[in-house]
Amino acid sequence: MPHALLLKYPGTNCDVETERALRAAGFSTQIQPIATATPEHVAKSQLVVLGGGFSYGDYVTSGRLAQLETERFLGDALQRHHAGGGMLLGICNGFQILTKLGILPDSSLIDNKKERFECVWAKLVKVAKDSPFLQGLPDEFELPSAHAEGRLVTRPEMRKNIWPPEMWLSNT
Repeated sequence: MPHALLLKYPGTNCDVETERALRAAGFSTQIQPIATATPEHVAKSQLVVLGGGFSYGDYVTSGRLAQLETERFLGDALQRHHAGGGMLLGICNGFQILTKLGILPDSSLIDNKKERFECVWAKLVKVAKDSPFLQGLPDEFELPSAHAEGRLVTRPEMRKNIWPPEMWLSNT
């Protein structure tokens, strides 16, 4: 059974729901506060999840303090995990932390164009057909999307490294 490590930061949430979903998908799971996480926790995991919420209240910039704490407690363990073929999943603020760590291309999630919290069903198209996260899903499917800061922005030259141009939508 593959093992998933869920890193918990002060202010993140939905850890229990994420753990339940991972168990339903066949993972053994462990929720680990970042202050007690070690490189060994990462090394024994096939998937490391950085959850959503507001790590450290996002008082400086989204994910910046969590990045510093991750580097303090884990060093470059997440980069080594990723480079060795290990899976990473960054949900909401976790995505921002992965960009701050340099694992994902430099980008940010900013305020929605409507400048308010939205909870909608989003139609998605499976582009990465071989992604282990998408196995068993149809080519088009819907997922709930709930956020106030969900608009992805990055430098134009970086867009091609994240998704093909036809996937860049500006509706949120």
